[in-house]
Amino acid sequence: MKTLTAYRVSASLIKEKIFSKLFYIDESNYLDADEVEDAVIEMATESWFEHESHLKLECCHSIDSVDFYEVVKA
Repeated sequence: MKTLTAYRVSASLIKEKIFSKLFYIDESNYLDADEVEDAVIEMATESWFEHESHLKLECCHSIDSVDFYEVVKA
């Protein structure tokens, strides 16, 4: 049985939260915390491109081009 861990990814632009979403990942598929975080950020980036807010913000072509983003184990 897989155990999924929830991670919340939030992104802000000039203190305005423009993206916040939970992602679930099976940590046992990765060697260390860095690989887990990379996988979560990859999922968030894919979701970011599906999220309409980035279309309104010409400067934000990817989630890591916002002023602030964080990945938190939920």
